[in-house]
This record gives sequence, structure tokens and C-alpha cells, in this order.
Amino acid sequence: MASLLGRVREAAERFHRAEQELDEAREELRATMAAACDEGIPVARIAREAGVSRPTAHEWLKRR
Repeated sequence: MASLLGRVREAAERFHRAEQELDEAREELRATMAAACDEGIPVARIAREAGVSRPTAHEWLKRR
């Protein structure tokens, strides 16, 4: 049982590291999208390049 709980703990640690990496990557993407928007690039183009929907792009850009 202890080894199984150890595997659970290891999997949880891996999950949380991946979640943290995803959060950091998302913030980097938002920042670069905001910079592109500030340079006058249309949101539709930014969204397409980022691989997100236009509503998502607008939502993310609203939060800056």
C-alpha cells in the first residue's frame, strides 16, 4: 500500500508541476498577445496566430 501511495504522490507532484508550467505559459502568451495588440495588430490575427478563439483573445486582453 505504501508504494501505491508513493506513486499517487509522485503523480500528483508531476500534475502540479505541469499545471504550474501551463499557468506560466498562458501568462507569457497573454503578455505577448497584449504587446502585439499594443502594436496595432488586429485581435482576430493575434487570436489566429495564438490558436485561441477571438472571444478568448478579447477576454485575455481585457484582463491586462
